[in-house]
Amino acid sequence: MHNNPCLHNKAGDCTKSLGMKVESTFSMIKAKFRDHVRSKSDVAMTNEVLCKILCHNICCLINICCLIQAMYELGIEPTFWEMC
Repeated sequence: MHNNPCLHNKAGDCTKSLGMKVESTFSMIKAKFRDHVRSKSDVAMTNEVLCKILCHNICCLINICCLIQAMYELGIEPTFWEMC
């Protein structure tokens, strides 16, 4: 599937990789849904941020489904490599 840096690197490199993925995801959410929260109360702010995360996950899922559907419609056969 994907290259997992945790398999071949030191423990510290795995933590750095995870941190980069989290920062990348936050950046994507901020770019799509703006970086501010309009709600006033703490509970409403939490709910608004959770809704933004849910919407981001739905968008990613739709993109993956569209990619898979297009792959089958165009007759593209995926190639998977074995992990060392």
